[in-house]
Amino acid sequence: MPFLPQNLETPSAPVVGKWLSQTDAGLSLVRAGHNSCRLLLGLHATGRLPQSAERHAQLAALFGALMHAERTGRLCKEVVTIPATQQALVAGDYFNAANKALTTVFLGLDHYAWLRAIKVLKGEPLPIILKALKVITIAWFVDLVREVVSFVKWNSTAKKDDEAVAKERKDR
Repeated sequence: MPFLPQNLETPSAPVVGKWLSQTDAGLSLVRAGHNSCRLLLGLHATGRLPQSAERHAQLAALFGALMHAERTGRLCKEVVTIPATQQALVAGDYFNAANKALTTVFLGLDHYAWLRAIKVLKGEPLPIILKALKVITIAWFVDLVREVVSFVKWNSTAKKDDEAVAKERKDR
């Protein structure tokens, strides 16, 4: 890309995820959305946008929700799990990659249910919340399996080491 300095990395999911995890970029994106809602609410209130009670209610709900999300740091958490998934795949840790991918799906579903709960999107949030809970339960189970497999590998390695030490002592 000719307009980018030569020392910048090519924008990709891992690069963006690394950037978002090292800075307050996620918070900045939420703040930008929050301020955009504030602008649209102001334009709506002054009559510069078409008057619609439903649209005004949606903007007000989104404004309040983004203000709360900005305080709690709720949004943009899934962006960090995307490069972690790729790193786990490259390392061959498929259980960890599955866990990270399922966590990303869970966070996306959580945001979708949240947008339904604050009435930005139409529909009830409960069915989405139930799906999200199933996904995170599977993610936790995959993580549990990963830990058990890791423990079994560690235990077998420790046994072999103990047997080697015992044999070495016996040979003395």
